[in-house]
Amino acid sequence: VIGGYTQNANSTYQVEIDPTGGSSKLAITGAAQINNPSTIEVTALSGEYDIDHQYTVLSANGGRTGQYSAFTITNPNELDLGTLTISYPPNTVELTFLTHPDNIITHALSLSFVGHSMLNQVNHSQSDLGFEESILRYYQSFCPCKRKKIRPYFSANYLHGHYKTSNYTLASPFSLSGMVAGVDYWNQTDLIIGGFFNYLRGWSNTTNNKLRSTCNNYTLSLYVQKIFEKFFIESEISTTYSDIRKARLSNNIKINEAKPKGYGFSSQARAARTLKYKKFVFLPSFALRYFYNYIDSYTEKFDIPSRFQISSSTNNILEALISTNCSYRYLVNSAEFIPQFEVTYIRDLLKEKIFFTSTRTLLSEKRDHTIKTNPKNCIKLKGVLDYRYKNCSILNLSYIASFSTHQRITNEVHLGYRINF
Repeated sequence: VIGGYTQNANSTYQVEIDPTGGSSKLAITGAAQINNPSTIEVTALSGEYDIDHQYTVLSANGGRTGQYSAFTITNPNELDLGTLTISYPPNTVELTFLTHPDNIITHALSLSFVGHSMLNQVNHSQSDLGFEESILRYYQSFCPCKRKKIRPYFSANYLHGHYKTSNYTLASPFSLSGMVAGVDYWNQTDLIIGGFFNYLRGWSNTTNNKLRSTCNNYTLSLYVQKIFEKFFIESEISTTYSDIRKARLSNNIKINEAKPKGYGFSSQARAARTLKYKKFVFLPSFALRYFYNYIDSYTEKFDIPSRFQISSSTNNILEALISTNCSYRYLVNSAEFIPQFEVTYIRDLLKEKIFFTSTRTLLSEKRDHTIKTNPKNCIKLKGVLDYRYKNCSILNLSYIASFSTHQRITNEVHLGYRINF
């Protein structure tokens, strides 16, 4: 507006705002006079209102006098429970949008939860790899081939699952994919010493497309296995480094990010017994495994007063596993096909929760939280097809489906293959 501007009595100034911070605006070069009664009416355009914004809807270089007697919002539900208020600094009229505290807490906890849950999945994945290697080596002990030597192996795997919605986290599907390279030494006394390096790429998006988490995970594992005539025992230790990237999105555009680091340690032990019936082999076993996870504090790149920053957090998990592996051998000339089926029940013994504090530094507000990322009970069903040529394992294909109760994971699906030399 060139020159002065007058808001007449009984008139309405209609304003539109959007979730990215844009709005209608009267830019007046002269003075502005607001006469009463008059109304400012706001319409919120569709989108995700999850960031605080300041909207300048009127500015007057020559000064402003008067205020609107009525302030209305035509579609308040569009604001995702946030609040919109009006203020009158000198020469301007401002609208201030503040995100609803419940949405803030939900986002903060979801980001922390997904970080720990992804690290848990990495721990479980490498732990399962160790168990699979022990079972595979044990079945190979039945073969008359020259097995007592150094053996390299390679595997690749993919995992997909879904975290449940809860009163503190958003629902989100997740995926992990990667590769394993390992080697072990099998001596004349049936003692196997080996290790493997496991790289996993993980990613997860909340179902409302507001939060995204990705991570690169690097795991080094060492294991020892002792094979006897009718049973075996094994143990393993692992350490994991996780490079985590978390992003907050608006209309699928990244608007903030954080880069915490994660560290994990795990150990496990298993004992298994052999039961044979004709060409069937049953391998019942019992195992204990322990995970320790640590994630740095979660601090977003752009500090916004309404956003909660999360302190560093740790997580301890102790699980008991009872499983039965069943296999059958099909001989075709010099080749051998060995299908396997395995059922595993996993129980969380510690019932440990993650304790951490969220802080809004600019507002000096702190809140304490506890969340539980590990399922209380879990059932895993696994199918494997092992192909051997001249009694030496060449290819190992696997499929796993898991189902959890009471907690956050609804199900998982694993796909993988392994090549042994």
